[in-house]
Amino acid sequence: MTEQARPSKILDVHFKSDGTDGVSLMMQAFRRAFAMAGIDYRTASADSRSEAGDLQVTGLSYQTAEAAGQRKIIFDGGDAEPEANQAHVEAMLQAELIKNKQPILNELKRYILENGITHVIVRNIFSLPLHLAATLALYDLILDEEMEKAGVKFVLIHHDFYWEPSRSAGYQTKFQFVGQLLASHFPPVTHNPGIV
Repeated sequence: MTEQARPSKILDVHFKSDGTDGVSLMMQAFRRAFAMAGIDYRTASADSRSEAGDLQVTGLSYQTAEAAGQRKIIFDGGDAEPEANQAHVEAMLQAELIKNKQPILNELKRYILENGITHVIVRNIFSLPLHLAATLALYDLILDEEMEKAGVKFVLIHHDFYWEPSRSAGYQTKFQFVGQLLASHFPPVTHNPGIV
């Protein structure tokens, strides 16, 4: 006797999902298509609407003053720091990103496990470094043992890469850890069997 597959429950994750930008419009089209197919489809973003069963994660917004400030320091150099102070600034940035990723990771993980989500679509969070804390949170989620035990599959959709010629000048950094993140997370290279 074969085991019957559980019905798909999809969570689509992006910085925003209710706007008029291209990714939001695609997510809205996916909602309509999955609804017609009878598939449970939800979104997680900074502007998701809870009345649709979606998850609003305000920490996913790359448009907050904090996220914009981090990008300014990381990619524009912020207010020029003397070389002697760069190591201190880098350590503070790294600690801040790790601190900011945790609530995003916790919220997504809790929602996925409590709602029996089977598939997570991640859009562009691994192609443009607009919000590194969100990238770190999703990366950790993909590698999380509980996700693997629950059989959660991840679909990573990438376009608009930071290294494309039209964008690359805007993503230069003097911080070594950011350079390492860009190399390892945009897009990520993992051996997680849950990534399709």
